[in-house]
Amino acid sequence: MRTRSFPILLAASAAAVDTNITLTVPNAQPSFAQPLSSTLAGFSIEMDRWPDWAGQNIGSPNKFVNQVLTNLAGGTGRPPSIRVGGEFNSVEMYNVFL
Repeated sequence: MRTRSFPILLAASAAAVDTNITLTVPNAQPSFAQPLSSTLAGFSIEMDRWPDWAGQNIGSPNKFVNQVLTNLAGGTGRPPSIRVGGEFNSVEMYNVFL
């Protein structure tokens, strides 16, 4: 097992308190652990924010978002569902040049 200390900032009434807590993290999955649901996460992304999530240029994806999606797929067995559109507009216009 690994033991690590993490600094935690706690807000107590009007004053902030800086403290450390110690977490013990097992090296292996406990026998009572359950697998993650394959539908654990899903994303709904507003159309006007899509380039931020997908990447600003064709062929240059957002590496951070791709890594997050890969990590989720690794833990659940499949990538999360993504719905582009959100609730910002009732009509979307697609322009391949944007």
